[in-house]
Amino acid sequence: MFAYILRRVLTSIPLLFLLATLLFILIHMVPGDPSDLHIGDRFSPEYVAQIKKNMGLDQPVIVQYGKWLRNVAIFDFGESFANSRTVSSLVLEALPNTLLLSGISLVLIFGLGVMMGVISAVRQYHPSDFILTLVSLFLYSMPSFWLALMLILLSARFFPSWPLSGMVGEEVINKMAAIQEAKEFGEPLTVHLSTWEVFLDRARHLVMPAFALGIAGAAGVARFTRSSMLEIIRQDFIRTARAKGVSGRVVILKHALRNGLIPVITLLGLYLPFLVSGAVLIESIFAWPGMGRLIVTAINQRDYPVIMATSLLLAFLVVVGNLLADILYAVVDPRIRYD
Repeated sequence: MFAYILRRVLTSIPLLFLLATLLFILIHMVPGDPSDLHIGDRFSPEYVAQIKKNMGLDQPVIVQYGKWLRNVAIFDFGESFANSRTVSSLVLEALPNTLLLSGISLVLIFGLGVMMGVISAVRQYHPSDFILTLVSLFLYSMPSFWLALMLILLSARFFPSWPLSGMVGEEVINKMAAIQEAKEFGEPLTVHLSTWEVFLDRARHLVMPAFALGIAGAAGVARFTRSSMLEIIRQDFIRTARAKGVSGRVVILKHALRNGLIPVITLLGLYLPFLVSGAVLIESIFAWPGMGRLIVTAINQRDYPVIMATSLLLAFLVVVGNLLADILYAVVDPRIRYD
Protein backbone atom coordinates (compact mmCIF):
# COMPACT_ATOMS: atom_id res chain seq x y z
CA MET A 1 0.00 0.00 0.00
CA PHE A 2 2.82 2.40 0.87
CA ALA A 3 4.49 1.78 -2.50
CA TYR A 4 1.18 2.46 -4.27
CA ILE A 5 0.64 5.73 -2.39
CA LEU A 6 4.20 6.84 -3.14
CA ARG A 7 3.74 5.98 -6.82
CA ARG A 8 0.49 7.94 -6.99
CA VAL A 9 2.08 10.96 -5.30
CA LEU A 10 5.01 10.94 -7.72
CA THR A 11 2.74 10.63 -10.77
CA SER A 12 0.67 13.56 -9.48
CA ILE A 13 3.63 15.95 -9.72
CA PRO A 14 3.68 16.20 -13.55
CA LEU A 15 -0.12 16.42 -13.52
CA LEU A 16 -0.03 19.41 -11.19
CA PHE A 17 2.73 20.94 -13.33
CA LEU A 18 0.55 20.69 -16.45
CA LEU A 19 -2.42 22.12 -14.57
CA ALA A 20 -0.31 25.01 -13.29
CA THR A 21 0.90 25.78 -16.81
CA LEU A 22 -2.61 25.65 -18.26
CA LEU A 23 -3.90 27.81 -15.42
CA PHE A 24 -1.21 30.45 -15.99
CA ILE A 25 -1.96 30.57 -19.73
CA LEU A 26 -5.73 30.86 -19.26
CA ILE A 27 -5.52 33.60 -16.65
CA HIS A 28 -3.10 35.68 -18.72
CA MET A 29 -5.34 35.30 -21.78
CA VAL A 30 -8.08 37.22 -19.97
CA PRO A 31 -8.22 40.83 -21.24
CA GLY A 32 -6.89 43.47 -18.88
CA ASP A 33 -4.76 43.23 -15.76
CA PRO A 34 -4.87 44.55 -12.16
CA SER A 35 -3.30 47.85 -13.18
CA ASP A 36 -6.51 48.66 -15.10
CA LEU A 37 -8.11 49.39 -11.73
CA HIS A 38 -5.80 52.43 -11.49
CA ILE A 39 -6.56 53.80 -14.96
CA GLY A 40 -8.57 57.02 -14.91
CA ASP A 41 -8.37 60.79 -14.77
CA ARG A 42 -6.82 60.70 -11.30
CA PHE A 43 -3.84 58.56 -12.33
CA SER A 44 -1.09 59.59 -14.74
CA PRO A 45 0.35 57.16 -17.32
CA GLU A 46 3.64 57.22 -15.41
CA TYR A 47 1.88 56.11 -12.23
CA VAL A 48 0.13 53.25 -14.06
CA ALA A 49 3.45 52.19 -15.61
CA GLN A 50 5.04 52.16 -12.15
CA ILE A 51 2.16 50.04 -10.84
CA LYS A 52 2.74 47.50 -13.63
CA LYS A 53 6.45 47.45 -12.86
CA ASN A 54 5.83 46.87 -9.16
CA MET A 55 3.52 43.97 -10.01
CA GLY A 56 5.97 42.53 -12.52
CA LEU A 57 3.44 42.87 -15.33
CA ASP A 58 5.83 44.83 -17.54
CA GLN A 59 7.97 41.74 -18.14
CA PRO A 60 7.40 39.24 -20.97
CA VAL A 61 4.84 36.55 -20.20
CA ILE A 62 7.43 33.77 -20.45
CA VAL A 63 9.57 35.54 -17.83
CA GLN A 64 6.55 35.95 -15.55
CA TYR A 65 5.75 32.26 -16.00
CA GLY A 66 9.30 31.16 -15.19
CA LYS A 67 9.44 33.24 -12.01
CA TRP A 68 6.00 32.10 -10.89
CA LEU A 69 6.75 28.41 -11.52
CA ARG A 70 10.06 28.66 -9.68
CA ASN A 71 8.35 30.25 -6.68
CA VAL A 72 5.52 27.70 -6.70
CA ALA A 73 8.10 24.89 -6.57
CA ILE A 74 9.21 26.23 -3.17
CA PHE A 75 5.61 26.99 -2.10
CA ASP A 76 6.06 30.74 -2.48
CA PHE A 77 2.93 32.12 -4.15
CA GLY A 78 4.05 35.73 -3.97
CA GLU A 79 2.12 38.72 -2.69
CA SER A 80 -1.45 39.73 -3.32
CA PHE A 81 -1.83 42.61 -5.77
CA ALA A 82 -4.76 43.96 -3.77
CA ASN A 83 -3.45 44.31 -0.22
CA SER A 84 0.29 43.50 -0.39
CA ARG A 85 -0.08 40.54 1.96
CA THR A 86 1.50 37.21 1.11
CA VAL A 87 -0.84 34.83 -0.68
CA SER A 88 0.12 32.04 1.72
CA SER A 89 -1.07 34.07 4.72
CA LEU A 90 -4.39 34.85 2.99
CA VAL A 91 -4.95 31.19 2.12
CA LEU A 92 -3.93 29.91 5.57
CA GLU A 93 -6.29 32.43 7.14
CA ALA A 94 -9.29 31.39 5.02
CA LEU A 95 -8.65 27.67 4.47
CA PRO A 96 -9.38 26.44 8.05
CA ASN A 97 -12.78 28.15 7.98
CA THR A 98 -13.68 26.51 4.66
CA LEU A 99 -12.38 23.11 5.80
CA LEU A 100 -14.55 23.39 8.91
CA LEU A 101 -17.63 24.20 6.83
CA SER A 102 -16.80 21.54 4.22
CA GLY A 103 -16.05 18.93 6.88
CA ILE A 104 -19.45 19.38 8.52
CA SER A 105 -21.09 19.29 5.09
CA LEU A 106 -19.19 16.11 4.20
CA VAL A 107 -20.46 14.39 7.34
CA LEU A 108 -23.99 15.49 6.43
CA ILE A 109 -23.59 14.29 2.83
CA PHE A 110 -22.40 10.78 3.60
CA GLY A 111 -24.03 10.29 7.00
CA LEU A 112 -27.53 11.36 6.01
CA GLY A 113 -27.18 10.21 2.39
CA VAL A 114 -26.10 6.64 3.21
CA MET A 115 -28.77 6.32 5.91
CA MET A 116 -31.53 7.48 3.55
CA GLY A 117 -30.25 5.21 0.77
CA VAL A 118 -30.12 2.10 2.97
CA ILE A 119 -33.61 2.67 4.39
CA SER A 120 -35.00 3.27 0.91
CA ALA A 121 -33.37 0.09 -0.47
CA VAL A 122 -34.36 -2.17 2.42
CA ARG A 123 -37.97 -0.96 2.30
CA GLN A 124 -38.29 -0.96 -1.48
CA TYR A 125 -41.80 -0.08 -2.76
CA HIS A 126 -42.87 0.75 0.80
CA PRO A 127 -44.44 4.20 1.36
CA SER A 128 -41.26 5.26 3.17
CA ASP A 129 -39.28 4.39 0.01
CA PHE A 130 -41.50 6.62 -2.12
CA ILE A 131 -41.30 9.46 0.41
CA LEU A 132 -37.49 9.28 0.66
CA THR A 133 -37.19 9.06 -3.13
CA LEU A 134 -39.40 12.12 -3.57
CA VAL A 135 -37.50 14.07 -0.91
CA SER A 136 -34.15 13.08 -2.44
CA LEU A 137 -35.16 14.17 -5.92
CA PHE A 138 -36.54 17.46 -4.58
CA LEU A 139 -33.39 18.27 -2.60
CA TYR A 140 -31.06 17.14 -5.39
CA SER A 141 -32.72 19.45 -7.91
CA MET A 142 -32.69 22.46 -5.57
CA PRO A 143 -29.96 25.05 -6.27
CA SER A 144 -27.81 25.56 -3.19
CA PHE A 145 -27.81 29.36 -3.48
CA TRP A 146 -31.63 29.44 -3.65
CA LEU A 147 -31.86 27.17 -0.61
CA ALA A 148 -29.41 29.43 1.24
CA LEU A 149 -31.53 32.50 0.52
CA MET A 150 -34.71 30.69 1.59
CA LEU A 151 -33.06 29.60 4.84
CA ILE A 152 -32.11 33.20 5.59
CA LEU A 153 -35.61 34.49 4.82
CA LEU A 154 -37.36 31.78 6.84
CA SER A 155 -34.97 32.11 9.75
CA ALA A 156 -35.37 35.89 9.83
CA ARG A 157 -39.16 35.44 9.85
CA PHE A 158 -39.60 32.60 12.35
CA PHE A 159 -36.30 32.54 14.31
CA PRO A 160 -35.13 36.17 14.51
CA SER A 161 -32.54 35.40 17.20
CA TRP A 162 -30.75 32.86 15.00
CA PRO A 163 -27.49 34.14 13.39
CA LEU A 164 -27.89 34.76 9.66
CA SER A 165 -24.31 35.50 8.60
CA GLY A 166 -20.72 35.56 9.71
CA MET A 167 -18.81 33.08 11.83
CA VAL A 168 -18.81 34.74 15.25
CA GLY A 169 -21.73 36.33 17.07
CA GLU A 170 -21.76 39.96 18.17
CA GLU A 171 -21.94 39.01 21.85
CA VAL A 172 -18.85 36.82 21.60
CA ILE A 173 -16.99 39.54 19.65
CA ASN A 174 -17.80 42.12 22.33
CA LYS A 175 -16.63 39.81 25.11
CA MET A 176 -13.40 38.99 23.27
CA ALA A 177 -12.76 42.71 22.73
CA ALA A 178 -13.41 43.46 26.41
CA ILE A 179 -11.06 40.68 27.52
CA GLN A 180 -8.34 41.86 25.13
CA GLU A 181 -8.71 45.45 26.31
CA ALA A 182 -8.51 44.39 29.96
CA LYS A 183 -5.31 42.43 29.27
CA GLU A 184 -3.69 45.35 27.42
CA PHE A 185 -4.40 47.89 30.18
CA GLY A 186 -3.95 45.49 33.11
CA GLU A 187 -7.52 45.96 34.30
CA PRO A 188 -9.52 43.28 36.14
CA LEU A 189 -11.71 41.07 33.97
CA THR A 190 -15.39 41.95 34.21
CA VAL A 191 -16.59 39.47 31.58
CA HIS A 192 -15.86 35.79 31.07
CA LEU A 193 -15.95 33.76 27.87
CA SER A 194 -15.97 29.98 28.22
CA THR A 195 -14.87 27.48 25.57
CA TRP A 196 -18.35 25.98 25.60
CA GLU A 197 -19.87 29.39 24.83
CA VAL A 198 -17.52 29.86 21.86
CA PHE A 199 -18.30 26.33 20.63
CA LEU A 200 -22.06 26.85 20.77
CA ASP A 201 -21.78 30.20 19.00
CA ARG A 202 -19.69 28.66 16.20
CA ALA A 203 -22.08 25.71 15.90
CA ARG A 204 -25.08 28.04 15.56
CA HIS A 205 -23.36 29.93 12.74
CA LEU A 206 -22.47 26.64 11.00
CA VAL A 207 -25.95 25.15 10.83
CA MET A 208 -27.43 27.02 7.86
CA PRO A 209 -24.37 27.24 5.57
CA ALA A 210 -23.46 23.58 6.18
CA PHE A 211 -27.03 22.48 5.50
CA ALA A 212 -27.27 24.57 2.32
CA LEU A 213 -23.90 23.31 1.09
CA GLY A 214 -24.39 19.62 1.86
CA ILE A 215 -28.06 18.71 1.56
CA ALA A 216 -28.07 18.38 -2.25
CA GLY A 217 -25.01 16.14 -2.06
CA ALA A 218 -26.71 14.02 0.61
CA ALA A 219 -29.67 13.53 -1.72
CA GLY A 220 -27.32 12.42 -4.51
CA VAL A 221 -25.52 9.96 -2.22
CA ALA A 222 -28.91 8.61 -1.10
CA ARG A 223 -29.91 7.81 -4.69
CA PHE A 224 -26.52 6.27 -5.41
CA THR A 225 -26.58 4.17 -2.22
CA ARG A 226 -30.09 2.93 -2.92
CA SER A 227 -29.13 1.65 -6.38
CA SER A 228 -25.98 -0.01 -5.06
CA MET A 229 -27.77 -1.66 -2.12
CA LEU A 230 -30.59 -2.98 -4.31
CA GLU A 231 -28.00 -4.68 -6.50
CA ILE A 232 -26.15 -6.17 -3.52
CA ILE A 233 -29.12 -7.54 -1.56
CA ARG A 234 -30.20 -9.58 -4.59
CA GLN A 235 -26.90 -11.46 -4.79
CA ASP A 236 -26.43 -15.08 -3.77
CA PHE A 237 -24.25 -14.51 -0.69
CA ILE A 238 -27.00 -12.37 0.86
CA ARG A 239 -29.58 -15.12 0.23
CA THR A 240 -27.17 -17.65 1.75
CA ALA A 241 -26.68 -15.54 4.87
CA ARG A 242 -30.43 -15.22 5.33
CA ALA A 243 -30.92 -18.96 4.72
CA LYS A 244 -28.43 -19.71 7.52
CA GLY A 245 -30.57 -17.72 9.93
CA VAL A 246 -28.48 -14.56 10.17
CA SER A 247 -30.62 -11.68 11.42
CA GLY A 248 -31.75 -9.10 8.90
CA ARG A 249 -29.92 -6.27 10.70
CA VAL A 250 -26.60 -8.15 10.56
CA VAL A 251 -27.13 -9.08 6.90
CA ILE A 252 -27.77 -5.47 5.92
CA LEU A 253 -25.25 -3.65 8.11
CA LYS A 254 -22.38 -6.15 8.08
CA HIS A 255 -22.61 -7.84 4.69
CA ALA A 256 -24.71 -5.79 2.27
CA LEU A 257 -23.70 -2.28 3.37
CA ARG A 258 -19.98 -3.06 3.40
CA ASN A 259 -20.15 -4.15 -0.24
CA GLY A 260 -22.69 -1.52 -1.24
CA LEU A 261 -20.42 1.31 -0.07
CA ILE A 262 -17.64 0.45 -2.54
CA PRO A 263 -19.11 2.41 -5.48
CA VAL A 264 -20.30 5.15 -3.12
CA ILE A 265 -16.71 5.81 -2.06
CA THR A 266 -16.04 7.04 -5.59
CA LEU A 267 -18.13 10.10 -4.78
CA LEU A 268 -15.72 11.08 -2.01
CA GLY A 269 -13.07 11.97 -4.56
CA LEU A 270 -15.58 14.21 -6.31
CA TYR A 271 -17.17 15.90 -3.31
CA LEU A 272 -13.94 16.92 -1.58
CA PRO A 273 -12.90 19.57 -4.16
CA PHE A 274 -16.54 20.29 -5.03
CA LEU A 275 -17.30 21.40 -1.47
CA VAL A 276 -14.39 23.84 -1.42
CA SER A 277 -15.21 25.30 -4.84
CA GLY A 278 -18.97 25.07 -4.30
CA ALA A 279 -18.60 27.05 -1.09
CA VAL A 280 -17.97 30.18 -3.17
CA LEU A 281 -21.66 31.07 -3.41
CA ILE A 282 -22.60 29.78 0.04
CA GLU A 283 -19.79 31.66 1.78
CA SER A 284 -20.66 34.83 -0.10
CA ILE A 285 -24.33 34.58 0.88
CA PHE A 286 -23.64 33.82 4.54
CA ALA A 287 -20.57 36.12 4.76
CA TRP A 288 -18.47 33.15 5.87
CA PRO A 289 -14.78 34.21 5.87
CA GLY A 290 -13.40 31.27 3.90
CA MET A 291 -11.86 30.33 0.56
CA GLY A 292 -15.07 31.13 -1.30
CA ARG A 293 -15.05 34.79 -0.36
CA LEU A 294 -11.30 34.94 -0.97
CA ILE A 295 -11.76 33.60 -4.52
CA VAL A 296 -14.63 35.98 -5.31
CA THR A 297 -12.68 38.97 -4.01
CA ALA A 298 -9.58 37.95 -5.98
CA ILE A 299 -11.57 37.58 -9.20
CA ASN A 300 -13.22 40.98 -8.78
CA GLN A 301 -9.83 42.61 -8.17
CA ARG A 302 -8.00 40.57 -10.85
CA ASP A 303 -5.61 39.43 -8.17
CA TYR A 304 -3.63 36.92 -10.27
CA PRO A 305 -1.44 35.44 -7.50
CA VAL A 306 -4.44 34.65 -5.29
CA ILE A 307 -6.50 33.25 -8.18
CA MET A 308 -3.70 30.94 -9.30
CA ALA A 309 -2.88 29.79 -5.77
CA THR A 310 -6.49 28.95 -4.92
CA SER A 311 -7.02 27.21 -8.27
CA LEU A 312 -3.91 25.09 -7.70
CA LEU A 313 -5.23 24.22 -4.27
CA LEU A 314 -8.49 22.97 -5.80
CA ALA A 315 -6.51 20.84 -8.28
CA PHE A 316 -4.49 19.43 -5.39
CA LEU A 317 -7.70 18.55 -3.54
CA VAL A 318 -8.91 16.62 -6.60
CA VAL A 319 -5.73 14.53 -6.54
CA VAL A 320 -5.99 13.99 -2.78
CA GLY A 321 -9.67 13.06 -3.06
CA ASN A 322 -9.02 10.44 -5.72
CA LEU A 323 -6.12 8.98 -3.72
CA LEU A 324 -8.23 8.88 -0.57
CA ALA A 325 -11.02 7.10 -2.46
CA ASP A 326 -8.57 4.44 -3.69
CA ILE A 327 -7.28 3.87 -0.15
CA LEU A 328 -10.81 3.54 1.21
CA TYR A 329 -11.57 0.94 -1.46
CA ALA A 330 -8.99 -1.34 0.16
CA VAL A 331 -10.32 -0.59 3.65
CA VAL A 332 -13.92 -1.44 2.77
CA ASP A 333 -13.15 -4.42 0.51
CA PRO A 334 -10.18 -6.58 1.69
CA ARG A 335 -10.09 -8.25 -1.74
CA ILE A 336 -8.72 -5.03 -3.24
CA ARG A 337 -4.95 -4.81 -2.98
CA TYR A 338 -2.52 -2.37 -4.59
CA ASP A 339 0.78 -4.15 -5.21
